[in-house]
Amino acid sequence: MATTPLDGQEIMDILGAGEGADNQTLAPSPPKATDQVFNTRSELINGIGDAALKALLDGLQEPTSDMPPVITARERNEVLQKHIVTEDQVTCLVDMVLKEGERACERFLSLLKDKEPGVCDHSPMIFNLKDWIYSQYKTVQEYNSLPGQDVLMTDRYTDLLIVQQHRQQKEREEEIRFRGVSLFSARDAYQGTTVDQFFSPDDRGEVPKAVILQGHSGHGKSFTAQKIMLDWASGNLYQDRFELILHLRCKELNQVSRETSLVDLVNCSQTFTPLISQKLKDSPKKVLFLIDGFDELRFTMNEINFSSVKDPFTPAPVEATLSALLKGSILLDCFLLVTTRPTAADTLSKLLKRPQRSTETLGFSEKGVEEYFQSFQGENSEVTELETTTSIFVDFVSILLEHHCQHLSQPVPTLLRSLGQLAERGMLEQRVLFEKESVESKISDLATVPFLCKFLQKKTVRKKELYSFMHLSFQEFFTALYYTFDQNEEKIEELLSTINAYEAKSHLLPVIQFLFGLSNTKVIENLEELELPCVSSIRGQLEEWILHLTEQSKSSEETAVMVFILHCLYELHEEEFVRRAMGDWSKIAFDSIPLTRTDCWALRYCLQCCPNIRSLQLTDSNITAEKLEMLQHELSRCEELRLHVGQLSDADVNDLTTALGEGRILSDLRVANSSLSEESVLQVFSALSRQKSVGAVEMTVKTITITTAERLLHLYKTTLIKDRVGMGVPKGADRAEGLCSALEMRRVEEDVRLWIARYGDSSPESETSSLGLALLFPSQISDIILREILHRFHQLRRFTDKSLEYSERVNALFSWLASLPDLKRLELAVSCLTEIWATRILKLIHSCPSLINVCFEAAGHDTSLKKEEGLLLEEGVCLLQEAQRRPDCTITLTGKSCCKATEPCTEFKDAILSCNELQDITLGQHSQQKKKKKKKKDCVLM
Repeated sequence: MATTPLDGQEIMDILGAGEGADNQTLAPSPPKATDQVFNTRSELINGIGDAALKALLDGLQEPTSDMPPVITARERNEVLQKHIVTEDQVTCLVDMVLKEGERACERFLSLLKDKEPGVCDHSPMIFNLKDWIYSQYKTVQEYNSLPGQDVLMTDRYTDLLIVQQHRQQKEREEEIRFRGVSLFSARDAYQGTTVDQFFSPDDRGEVPKAVILQGHSGHGKSFTAQKIMLDWASGNLYQDRFELILHLRCKELNQVSRETSLVDLVNCSQTFTPLISQKLKDSPKKVLFLIDGFDELRFTMNEINFSSVKDPFTPAPVEATLSALLKGSILLDCFLLVTTRPTAADTLSKLLKRPQRSTETLGFSEKGVEEYFQSFQGENSEVTELETTTSIFVDFVSILLEHHCQHLSQPVPTLLRSLGQLAERGMLEQRVLFEKESVESKISDLATVPFLCKFLQKKTVRKKELYSFMHLSFQEFFTALYYTFDQNEEKIEELLSTINAYEAKSHLLPVIQFLFGLSNTKVIENLEELELPCVSSIRGQLEEWILHLTEQSKSSEETAVMVFILHCLYELHEEEFVRRAMGDWSKIAFDSIPLTRTDCWALRYCLQCCPNIRSLQLTDSNITAEKLEMLQHELSRCEELRLHVGQLSDADVNDLTTALGEGRILSDLRVANSSLSEESVLQVFSALSRQKSVGAVEMTVKTITITTAERLLHLYKTTLIKDRVGMGVPKGADRAEGLCSALEMRRVEEDVRLWIARYGDSSPESETSSLGLALLFPSQISDIILREILHRFHQLRRFTDKSLEYSERVNALFSWLASLPDLKRLELAVSCLTEIWATRILKLIHSCPSLINVCFEAAGHDTSLKKEEGLLLEEGVCLLQEAQRRPDCTITLTGKSCCKATEPCTEFKDAILSCNELQDITLGQHSQQKKKKKKKKDCVLM
């Protein structure tokens, strides 16, 4: 029997949670003995004394009439001798008993009742308390929930990104401005922490007595507080640290008018009064008070006299009781976790006992955002339409006004106008941080406004108070909202004039997008519920302007403006007008513009409204599998398509073939950074065969087989291929089983070019370099020739470059090439032009009369697909220059030559040295030899 303490997974297994239960919250089962021991583990460890421990060990070592001993003599000695502290000894014993199962736990509790009745009496009570807490916190009611529509907390909760470092002004400003991936990247740079680490020792070994969790409105503070209660009650959090966690909601404390003791404030039911009182009296250091929403308190804590509060049992004004708890004048040894908005964090810190730890929730991480949205949809369900950005902001503002602004000192329209004025000034001056004085001149009661964030900046001898909106996007939203108040067409015209199809002030683009969103019919209805003026009078002005901008953009190459137009139309979300705006847009091209997921939603909506999609280009636009799935049906309607996608798996091929459709002009298709199986490659080839014409096709595949190679050739023969079709294995893939690393068929005027390559190993100890071979024929290539060259090429992979077998195989390959009657051109890519390679070239020229051009490039490709220039060695160049050649065959050499007069470079790895210069040499009857003059140089790394 193992005697090490139980880890989390073992405890889950004992309780029957099953596989994967470590990521789930356990529901309390009927109070079995194992449940009671597990759920009161912390109380047992801290409540059993030396005498009771020895008596328990004696009793557990003795057999009974219906069961053998629970522990052996060796295990008894292990408990006592391996651990010195009584708490550690009890921990070891409790874990032993839990591992033995239900009968052992029953025996343990029976003995405990006799030897330590005080502890035993409270054990069922603790279990019942946790059971009650679980029942209260296992579900939550969302803002839009109807009666009885509660959802499970575990289905909605997503871990937050929490940090415990104070950011500098520059970091704050950058974080406010960042969007999308940049925002998440900036946040990931901070040192994060988790709830279970809140009360861990710091660098000096000091454990905080009080932890502040601050965060903006809507960033999940209260949700986290509820999740802490649920996890503790479920046995998943703070089990060894706290025997009791008590939850105080400040919003509820505001409603208490009579004098009340602390015990009465936290008492959930009269049933648990004795337990709570006993814990507060006997073991306050094992109690955590979780105080949620300090900023919502309506009384001023600084002015409260709490001297009358002597203990947690005497009634007193609620503000005095709370103040005494926070300052530590009562229950000095207990622990505190307090949530607040940043606006009240400084005040709270001055009140709280020490040592303190300050943490801040920044909302979700990038992964958390993904998990959060997935929690609102079934695993196989498809989101048919995303809300517009503006509608989300309006909903969020409405929620904050309804649930977090109950005691505003000014009417809502007045507050929003003031926020708008502040936001507009910041946008025009391009700043996101505001001095306290300038904010107070616009807004009277900063503490009650959830849209602004306060933070303290440490100066030389003082602290400076600065404010910002929760994010730059809120500043942009309130600016647009402010423009709708006065319906000032001249002011809006001035704003719109800063944008044209050729140049745009990018910092104002989001404001205009929000103006379009605020003109949406449904959004206007929501604004009217807030008693705000509608924007119908400026909608015509916006529509006329966007039509003019759309017309301008047709003759502009500024694709960023096109993305902006799509977002404006998407935010407006009026189908009839969007159809009118998109109607005559014959070509939409995004080249080298990374499109975000939101960009793709806007593009999808606009394409849905577009009657005809003549030409669409999405090249180098970061179209991933997720975005392809989103756009597939709209892409299938395009008459002409250029598409680059990446990171596809076999599961995504159906989306790709749906997007390709049939009977269209497929000018360009690239499937990059993927690893498609043979079956998937054949599926794509089948979709290509159904097109009117195909331009260029490049695909990364898992491996190149004889089946996919022959199908590629068949596609080339039977489909109108205007440029090329090729496939290659991805970067760093295992190429051992494939026929080659890359294969391509290309149309060169009336001729056919077959390219085949094997990439080398870039490791220094490797003796395998790359080899590329291109053959040009005046007519189609037969299946027999393709099979033969693939077979011969594949044989080379088994040998190293310097082996005799490799040389023999290459010589056999060249002898076979000489037998091809229609071979017009040969292109070679080899790391170095040696005498051996020059000899092979000369033999081939004399043996193949149809060959009229040989191009040799000294270059190599390693497994990272990176091309590196190689060397034209003197021995090879001289042989080709001096040998008798066929006058009608031209030889072209490209590569680097060493300029040193003595001991020239001869190894491919040395080509990067500065003594090697790039050369182009042409050898032929009517061409002059061109070669750069050598210069004596020393070798240095370039």
